[in-house]
Amino acid sequence: MLGKLIKNEFRSTIRYYWIFFVAFFGLSVAFGIINTIMTSNNNVNTVFEIFAFLMAIIYFFSSFFISLAPVIFSALRFNKSVLGNEGYLTNTLPISTNKIVGSKLVVATVWFVATSIWSTLCLILSMSISSNFKDTLKGLKEFFGPIVDKLTDDPMLLVVIFIAFVISSLSFVLIEYASFSFSQIFNSHRGLKGSFIMIGILVVNIIVFSVFAINLLKPILGDNPSDSSITYWIFGVMGLNGILFGGISYFITQWALKKHLNLQ
Repeated sequence: MLGKLIKNEFRSTIRYYWIFFVAFFGLSVAFGIINTIMTSNNNVNTVFEIFAFLMAIIYFFSSFFISLAPVIFSALRFNKSVLGNEGYLTNTLPISTNKIVGSKLVVATVWFVATSIWSTLCLILSMSISSNFKDTLKGLKEFFGPIVDKLTDDPMLLVVIFIAFVISSLSFVLIEYASFSFSQIFNSHRGLKGSFIMIGILVVNIIVFSVFAINLLKPILGDNPSDSSITYWIFGVMGLNGILFGGISYFITQWALKKHLNLQ
């Protein structure tokens, strides 16, 4: 049953994401071409310069929006299908709330990761068109070379970073779900109050992470820790912090859906 829920959730969300993926790809190509014309031609007229400037602004905000897209759509999807009108159907299905939340959590996390990868590839594509593919590769190699060398020497570090990233993504989605589920205790403006609750939890999340990551660094690792030890520590704390807040958020979501579900 969980597999069917995940499959259905993908079908319901993919129609939104592919539009943004295609649109951002097109903008990346267009921005790269316009930037190439601007840098290679000294006789560009004023109208084209204004157009290029506006295109740069659009591309900047599009990059910002696509990074927020999974955040916005996962919240909207959860509200609509569990807490909104569709909730009358969803919550009467012969399935546990664990499976309902789990299916949405898996799909939302996949979109988080997919959006990060796709936006990065599009940015690289835009840079390649703007300059030269070989120059882009050279620049990327110079920037990421030391990082790649370090990860090659210590493959376990890559595993720790990946696990921490996945746990943090899961935790973020669960914080969203907990915030909007908890807002069910209110009788009005639930979406707005859920947003404020989520912001508050994220602020506390950042404070807790900072306190543990910074204040305990020296007592645990000593006065002169290696770069590798610091990296392990930061991402380890990041993963543990995600488990802590993700676990608390999961139980809040379950409690709210079972005890205080008040569909609109």
